[in-house]
Amino acid sequence: MRRTSRGRGGLGTSLLTSIPPDGSISGMAKEKVTITLDRAKAERARSLVGARSTSELVDRALDRLIRAERIRQDMAAYQHRPPTDEEAELARSVEWFDLDDETDWESLYPDDA
Repeated sequence: MRRTSRGRGGLGTSLLTSIPPDGSISGMAKEKVTITLDRAKAERARSLVGARSTSELVDRALDRLIRAERIRQDMAAYQHRPPTDEEAELARSVEWFDLDDETDWESLYPDDA
């Protein structure tokens, strides 16, 4: 992956402030990068999620990967202690991708061993 710095030259401040952040990480600076990918696969993915551009597609994919990894890490930390019946029922009744949070489950449930 080759990174290319990109300044704000030519873009007025009003344009930059009028575009709302679209990802889960707002206020983070973005920079232009060059990647190699399968165009057909990218087009299929763009049409599936309704992304307007490959950049938007990659940004969404990274957001989803970050959320999924946080959930995986939370679940791994949570598995150190068996869930109660109520917690198990709750786990079966939710959509996991909506549970992206900043909770540090390992610090809340340290190993008792």
